[in-house]
Amino acid sequence: MDISSTYVDHRSTCNTGYITRTFTASTVSNGNASCTQTIHFFNPHPFDIDDITWPKDYTVNGCYDSADYGPDLTGWPVMKEDACDLVAASYKDQVFHFNDDDLDAEGSML
Repeated sequence: MDISSTYVDHRSTCNTGYITRTFTASTVSNGNASCTQTIHFFNPHPFDIDDITWPKDYTVNGCYDSADYGPDLTGWPVMKEDACDLVAASYKDQVFHFNDDDLDAEGSML
C-alpha cells in the first residue's frame, strides 16, 4: 500500500484561513481510497479599537510653527498587536491660520 498526500494552502498573508490536505491510499488489488482534511487557522485575538492607546492632549501656548509639534514630540498612538495584525498609523495636521506674518488678525470670528 502506498500513501500520498497533497495540500492546497488557502491562508492569507496574516496566516489566517485554511489548508486542505488530501490523503490517498493506493493498493494494486483494491484501487484507491482518499480522505480530505481541512485545517483552519484563526486569529484568536483580532486587533480592535481597544488595542490602541491614544496620546494625551497637548497644549501649546503661543504662536509656533505646527511642524515643530509633530507626533515625535506630542506622542504617537501605541498599538498592542500580535503577529497576525497589520496595523499602521499616520497623521495629518489640520491647521487654521488666523494671523498674518506680522501676527495681526486676518479675519474675525463671530
